[in-house]
Amino acid sequence: MASSGSWDKYTQTTKDTVPASTAGSGTVTTNGRVVTVDAGQAAVAQVMTTTLTGTYGSGTVDISAAGGATVTFGITFVTSLAKTAKSFVRTSGSIIRAMGIDVVASGATIVFTSQTPGTAITVSATLTNVSGDFGGTTATTTANATGLNFKDLPEGAWFYSPDESEVRKIESINSETSLTLESALSSDIAAKTFRYVMGSGTSGAFPREMSLTNTHASASATIDADFTLIATATVTQGEDMIANGSTRDRVDPVVLDAVGSSVMVTLIY
Repeated sequence: MASSGSWDKYTQTTKDTVPASTAGSGTVTTNGRVVTVDAGQAAVAQVMTTTLTGTYGSGTVDISAAGGATVTFGITFVTSLAKTAKSFVRTSGSIIRAMGIDVVASGATIVFTSQTPGTAITVSATLTNVSGDFGGTTATTTANATGLNFKDLPEGAWFYSPDESEVRKIESINSETSLTLESALSSDIAAKTFRYVMGSGTSGAFPREMSLTNTHASASATIDADFTLIATATVTQGEDMIANGSTRDRVDPVVLDAVGSSVMVTLIY
């Protein structure tokens, strides 16, 4: 974040490398402060539909979400298939929703939807018959698809644009596919791989200066893709460290590309 103001405005933190998003892979486009997941890049919530059959009796169905235990639920025929579906949702719905799966009755069917796009769910392909002629089959209505989901971002994540060598604090996450930055990038980006770094913008303690020392005997280190710190060198005047035109690049976090070297960071309060 370029600024000509005081060092007191930002907390400086470090990251050895800039990671690809662990919230899913995909591309994004910016329009001012708004970052949007590109079409076809977003995670998709899986939907499975169970169609009930029969005129009397009971059965069971196994349900699970990725990473969770499989739970077996009983279903008993009640007057009609539509009423049976409603009865099942009424009696078992709260437990199923707590598993991360939304469930609704629709006529003679029961519709299961993953609450988290990109997280797979499983419902028995065929209900297990316990008595009578009661049964049912399950089909995938909407396939699960992994991709970008901004709501999966860890707390403290900052948006990073390698093209602009800029980091921006995320002001708010509007939805799975939209977020708002605290300030816009110098130039908008289009269809670029989403990346983020971890910051500490809520620490409440702000350094006045920063000292960087490259402790490697021979290899140079790159800082914020703009400044080369040669082996064994130390920079102690933080506000002179990274030039950015008439201003200085004081980002939170400072991004270190220290491949083959080691950088020691000292904050001066």
